[in-house]
Amino acid sequence: MATTSRAPAASLPMSVRPVGAQSTVDQVASEIRRAFLAGALAPGQAFSMAELSEQLAVSHIPVREALRRFEAQGLVTLRPSRSAVVAPIDADDVEDVYRLWILVCTDAAARACVHYRDGDFARIEATLDAFTALPQDSDEAFEGHHEFHLELLRPGLTDWDLRVLDMLWLVIERAVRLAFRAIVDLDGGEDPGRRAYAEHKPLLDAARGRDVARLQRELRHHHESHMTLVIAALPQALAGPVTTTQ
Repeated sequence: MATTSRAPAASLPMSVRPVGAQSTVDQVASEIRRAFLAGALAPGQAFSMAELSEQLAVSHIPVREALRRFEAQGLVTLRPSRSAVVAPIDADDVEDVYRLWILVCTDAAARACVHYRDGDFARIEATLDAFTALPQDSDEAFEGHHEFHLELLRPGLTDWDLRVLDMLWLVIERAVRLAFRAIVDLDGGEDPGRRAYAEHKPLLDAARGRDVARLQRELRHHHESHMTLVIAALPQALAGPVTTTQ
């Protein structure tokens, strides 16, 4: 019986190096995102890609690719001269984004109520307790706030829901961070952590009851109330601090 030999696998024409779990573009995008949220790249601000690349200690290529992602989300406008402008924050845009956020969240709530497990509620409650105990203007509190809303609906969220919500959340959080101090003033100086707990606890209670209509109603009320407060605070926030002379 004749035998056949298997041809050896062809070698790659060039060597390849292992790469990290997060690409350079992802790392650059993460840092630019942080700058948007912190106000280091402020609404309406023009900046040079070359200068940004220098500050990030990378070439202009990953910076350009990261900025293209944000341009697709309407957060920045690229210019031909390797410069860019941060998108302004507009009340109409904020209202549109909240409207879309509410549509996705209330839709996911219907599925979440069907798929909740008893252990989910302890995790959601722990997230609520953790972020409301923090200074509400800290990065950790904003991240915990985001995590609470994701955990609340996670059993009903698809991968596409998560992609859309991530894009919408960036716009919402940018506006909230900018307007935070003005929001506190409009609230009459009430302790922000205590207020945040009181505002989010009804969402957890509705989820525990697995009541679709109640959870959707609470979500809509929560986000519409928050939207109204943010939009009311934006003019003061965009005007900047008031200075006086003697």
